[in-house]
Amino acid sequence: WIMILAVSLFFSGCSKKDKSTSDNPSGTNNYTAPAITNDTLIKIPSQMEDKANNGSDYNLTLGVAQIDIINALSTGLSDAFVYDQSTIDGWSSSKNSDGSVSYSWKYLYYTVTLTTYNSKSESWWRYEEDSLSYSLPLYYIDNKGTSGETDWFTKNSFSAPLDSVWKDTWTKNNGVYNSTFLGFGDANMVDTKYVSVSNADKSGSLDVYELDDNNHLYHSWNYVWDKNGVGSYTNYDTDGTTVLVTGTF
Repeated sequence: WIMILAVSLFFSGCSKKDKSTSDNPSGTNNYTAPAITNDTLIKIPSQMEDKANNGSDYNLTLGVAQIDIINALSTGLSDAFVYDQSTIDGWSSSKNSDGSVSYSWKYLYYTVTLTTYNSKSESWWRYEEDSLSYSLPLYYIDNKGTSGETDWFTKNSFSAPLDSVWKDTWTKNNGVYNSTFLGFGDANMVDTKYVSVSNADKSGSLDVYELDDNNHLYHSWNYVWDKNGVGSYTNYDTDGTTVLVTGTF
C-alpha cells in the first residue's frame, strides 16, 4: 500500500486526469491514448465484493483486497496517463523505426517519455524517466490479444542495476484469464506470487504464495468462488499442505 500511495502521489504531479482536457493535443504526432486492454484481470461478482466490504469476514476481505491490488497494478494505471500538451514543458513527439511513437516532456529535473505502439496484433506501452546520469523505465505493459505482460521497475540508486518490483504474465482464451503475478523483494528475489483464474462469468480462483522464515515460497492461501459470489478459502501452514484456517462465504 505504501508503494501504491507513493506512485499515486508521483503521478498526480505530472498527469492530467481531467477528461475534459485534450486527449489529442496538436504536435508532430498527435497523442493517442494507448490501446491497452481494458479488461479486469481478475473479475469477481458484486456479491463477493459486498461480503468483503461489510467487514464480517476478515479472511475474505484480505483476499478481495489482494485482488484489487493485482487489478490496479496490472491494468488500471494505464488509464491515469492522460496528458494535455498545453500544461507540459518541453513537449515533443517522434515516430520511431519500429512504428512506435514517443512523447516526451520535462518534469522537475527529468525528461519523461511515454512510448506507445498499436497494431492489429499487439499494443505496448512504456513509461520512463531520463536524466543526465541515469535512465529508469518505470512501467511497461504489453497486450498481444491472447497473452501479455505488465512490469514495474525501480532502482535503489542512479548507478544500481534495474530491479523488478512487480511482473504479471497472463493468457486469455474464450474469456478466461490465467495469470501469474509476481512481487519482488531484496536482491530481485520473488517474495510473493499470485496465481489466478478468472472466467467470463466472474467465477474463478486465487492462490497466494509467500515466503517462509527460510525465504522459500510456500502456498499460503487458496480462494475459489462461483458466479454468484459463493465460495471458500483455505489458509495453509508453511509446508503448503497443513490447513490452518478454512471457511466459506
